[in-house]
Amino acid sequence: MSTTLDATPSGASANSYLTVAEMDALLETFDLKALDLWDELEEDAQCSLLFQGTRKIDEYRQWGPRKVEEQPLAFPRSGDKVDEIPREVKAALGYFVEYKLLGDLEPIKRLQAEGVSSSSILGQSIGMSADNLDPDDASGLPAGSRQQLRRLWRAHWPNPVKNREASGSSDPCSFFG
Repeated sequence: MSTTLDATPSGASANSYLTVAEMDALLETFDLKALDLWDELEEDAQCSLLFQGTRKIDEYRQWGPRKVEEQPLAFPRSGDKVDEIPREVKAALGYFVEYKLLGDLEPIKRLQAEGVSSSSILGQSIGMSADNLDPDDASGLPAGSRQQLRRLWRAHWPNPVKNREASGSSDPCSFFG
């Protein structure tokens, strides 16, 4: 492998939010079928999935200032109380890897991750939960990942609508200066 996996929070050469061993432990709580598939992969392929998911998470939103200016990854962020990766980010990476491992094997999971909420085949209908799905989302992240990241976003970023209402301003740009 040309690039070594580095999951050091705030590390200058960090390129993943989880190590292979941390992903092993996380998949044990997610899906044992995914864990079996994960274990069958060569270490280079495992690292590649972790790199891909980490990049997708960083591209998902403008996360704000980094904890350390030199760190290449978006997390941890400035203002975080501890120098560690938030559990929502780790879970989002876990959902990404699980989706990549099971995507071709479980069509319903793949369709849900792509934003499909219902389908009808040969007179049989199936409804799929549409909670937290955004059909216009082009992030490439499955629904479970997006849900975790939205939870983190809501917990750490102010709500412009509430702040405008509190200040009495009706200008939507006033929150941003």
